[in-house]
Amino acid sequence: MADRVAVVVVTYNRKALLVECLEALLNQTHAPERILVIDNAATDGTPELLAQMGLLNEPSIWYQRLEENLGGAGGFEIGMRLAYSHLDCDWFWLMDDDTIPTPAALEELLAASRSLARWNPAVLASRVEYWAEPNEICNLPRFRVNSPWGKNEPPERLMAVAAAGSLPIRNVTFVAPMISRAAVEKYGFPVGGYFIYADDIEYTGRILKNEFGAMVLASVVRHKTNPAVLPQQTPPPRFFYHIRNTIWMIRISGAYSGSENLVFLLHTAAITMHFLVAHRFNWQSVKAIASAVSQGLFQRPPGIVGKVPNAARPVGSSRAQTISSN
Repeated sequence: MADRVAVVVVTYNRKALLVECLEALLNQTHAPERILVIDNAATDGTPELLAQMGLLNEPSIWYQRLEENLGGAGGFEIGMRLAYSHLDCDWFWLMDDDTIPTPAALEELLAASRSLARWNPAVLASRVEYWAEPNEICNLPRFRVNSPWGKNEPPERLMAVAAAGSLPIRNVTFVAPMISRAAVEKYGFPVGGYFIYADDIEYTGRILKNEFGAMVLASVVRHKTNPAVLPQQTPPPRFFYHIRNTIWMIRISGAYSGSENLVFLLHTAAITMHFLVAHRFNWQSVKAIASAVSQGLFQRPPGIVGKVPNAARPVGSSRAQTISSN
C-alpha cells in the first residue's frame, strides 16, 4: 500500500499545544506529505505564534483559518474535504491540537497497513495514552471482539490482527485515527453539523460497519488532556451536544445495527439520569436535556437530507469547496 499521508489538525485557542503537536508531526520518522491545520477562528493569537515560530514557512504545513468557530466536527469535515480535494494522499491522519504523536507513531501505522494489507484496512488508529501517565490508556475505541460490536468478525482475521500487534475496532475517536482515501470515497465525510461530540463515533462507525479497522499498539500518541471527565460531570451547555448528537446518530446515521443502537440508547439514558442527579435536577440541566431531546428527535444536522451516507452535505461543505490550496 502507498505511504502518502496528509495530517488534518483542528485547533481552537490552544496555540501552545498546537505548536507542540506540529513539532511532533514534523519530527516523525516517516514524514507526512502535508499537514493541514484548520484554525477554528481562534482568538488567542494562533497565527501570530505560528508565524513567530516559523511554522507557517514550513513547506509541508498548510494553514487554513476559518471565519467562524464551527466546532471540532465542522473543522474536521472541512479539513477532510480540503485534504481529499487538494492533496494527493492515500491516508488522512486526524487529530486535535492536544495530540502529541511519538516519533514513530506514523511509521508504525504504515507498517501495520502493509502487514494487514490482505484485509484492506479502512481505519488504523494509534494507541492513545494520557500525557501525564504514559501507561494509562485513554480514548479507547470499541473493540470488535465481543457482542454486539464484534458481530461477524472472522476468527482468521482476528488471529492475524492479534499476531500483527493490533486489535480490531468498531469505532474510534478523532485522536489520531488514519482513514484511507478509499474509505472517504465510499463513505464521505464527517458531519460538521454535530459541532462537538459523537461526530467521530458516527463517522468511524459508519465506515467500520462494513469495513475493517484496527488499533495499532506500537503506534503511540499522547493526549495532553486532563484525566477523563464523565459525560454527566460536564456543564449543561456541553452535555446538550452529547445527548442531541447521540440521538441524531441513532436516528439518522445508519452507522450502527439495531443491537448496537440499543446499547447507545441505554447508555445515554443512564448517563442522563446520572447527569440530572449530579446537577440536582436544576432548571438549567432539565432545560438542556429537554432541548437536546427535542432537537435530536425533530431536527437534523444542518444540510443533512435522508441517511448520512447517501446525502452527506453538512454545514461548511460549500465553503470548504471554495477554499483553494496554498
